[in-house]
Amino acid sequence: MSDSAQFIFSYGTLQDPVVQEAVFGRRIPCLPDELPGFILDRVRIVDPEVIAKSGSDEHPILRRSSAAGASVAGSALAIEPEDVAKADPDQISGVRSTILSRAP
Repeated sequence: MSDSAQFIFSYGTLQDPVVQEAVFGRRIPCLPDELPGFILDRVRIVDPEVIAKSGSDEHPILRRSSAAGASVAGSALAIEPEDVAKADPDQISGVRSTILSRAP
């Protein structure tokens, strides 16, 4: 891992080494992590290209939650700056990625 590595939170398939190889061309260092203040939800997909790639018309998403104990388990992946776009290439209408800062 280089000094320029950035951490992204994955709650889905990017935790899988096989998917990492397909997306980034290598395995990515990752650590178990959780994202407090969020819950796992689903969003309906209508874009036929996205459905064809994923094989599903529903995708998991994160939603902010003020519920006590709300937290989503996942992994912190150490990616390089040039990998950021590879990690989230298919923006779905109505869904956006968000940069969050976490306390160490």
